[in-house]
Amino acid sequence: MEIRHFKLVVAVAKLGSLTKASEELYLSQPALSHQLKELEHELGVRIFKRTNNRMVLTEIGEIIRSHSQDSLEIIASLYDNLSGAKEEIVSNIRLCIQNYSS
Repeated sequence: MEIRHFKLVVAVAKLGSLTKASEELYLSQPALSHQLKELEHELGVRIFKRTNNRMVLTEIGEIIRSHSQDSLEIIASLYDNLSGAKEEIVSNIRLCIQNYSS
């Protein structure tokens, strides 16, 4: 699973459709559909039930959504901590070049 898959599962679960999720994630609906099929194939489970133009999480889908949401929150926290730490880090880069004649 990749971060894009976490975002996909959370967005589709929240919005209930691939079309609305594609707008939120700034991806085309076919690209999002392809990513979802790829993820379901990789995991070997169905994440969503497709019913009457609505996507509903399966039981395993709810577990995946919960972990995806937690993972995205941890990743966001990490980025926040890194951006604060970057301002404190000062580093020097030294380049050495040796002159060789052929």
